[in-house]
Amino acid sequence: MTQFESLPNELIYVIFKYLNASDILNALSNLNSHFTALLTIYNDYKVDFRSVSKDLYDFVCSQLVPSHVQMLYLSNKRNTYGQIQNFFNRFSLISFSSRLRSLSLKSCLENESKEIIDHLHLLTKLTVLSFVANAGADFNTESRRRLVKAISQLPLLRICTIKLYSDELIFDDIPGLVFQSLKYICLGISSLDQLVYLCRCAPNLKRLIVDAIIDEPLNIDDCSSLANLTHLSIRTEATMEEFERLLSKARSLVSLSLVCSNFQCHDGNRWQQILSKLHLSTLRFLFLSIDALSLPMKNSHQC
Repeated sequence: MTQFESLPNELIYVIFKYLNASDILNALSNLNSHFTALLTIYNDYKVDFRSVSKDLYDFVCSQLVPSHVQMLYLSNKRNTYGQIQNFFNRFSLISFSSRLRSLSLKSCLENESKEIIDHLHLLTKLTVLSFVANAGADFNTESRRRLVKAISQLPLLRICTIKLYSDELIFDDIPGLVFQSLKYICLGISSLDQLVYLCRCAPNLKRLIVDAIIDEPLNIDDCSSLANLTHLSIRTEATMEEFERLLSKARSLVSLSLVCSNFQCHDGNRWQQILSKLHLSTLRFLFLSIDALSLPMKNSHQC
């Protein structure tokens, strides 16, 4: 410890950037006055509670200063069930607003999400958001509308993952909806129409990933809002005509991943005509049975 303690403070802070807050605080708290001062001043903590013990979780929470946290990851999965509600019983989401740049909430329950959604727009420094609902959670239309509106009020948000497994997000019924800074979004389910509306609201969107497309027809003729997309990954039962309408406007695509079960899409000649108008560097195409479409996609998109 003597050699580590002799390092310049600036170098120690650089090392801290690669460590979880639980590791830093568990190793250095109450060690000596020098490290106590360093821990008090440091304001770039990454707090990830996915795999910490209950005792360590309680200890870190007792030491935590919300205004010094730049990344927060909470999960209700496996051995951490109830963690999200417990954490926000200790801290208000608003108390993290001055510094927080990345927020991840996994397996979020409906009853604990209301306050989160209500105060989400106050996290104005947020650049990364991941909100994944518990598989059994049921978010009503108003909750989904408030979530979409709150996300649109985050001025710096660039990367967003929103997965509500039983419901799609609606983007066409909120006046003036704009996601000005959004570059990447990953959704659990959506209709083709809502994807087009989303792209209209997000003029700088480059990467769009959807785990499953609702089996509804594409009713929108003008798909020019897809023109800026560079990466598209969807799982769908869309027809060839719908693919043609979507992809004819997505002229900036360099990566395309399609998983579908519609046997009409076995037409290689039509695909050749469609793809010849694009300039793809990556193409992933997979035909599955309708039942297989409900299974998780094996390729990881870091959602």
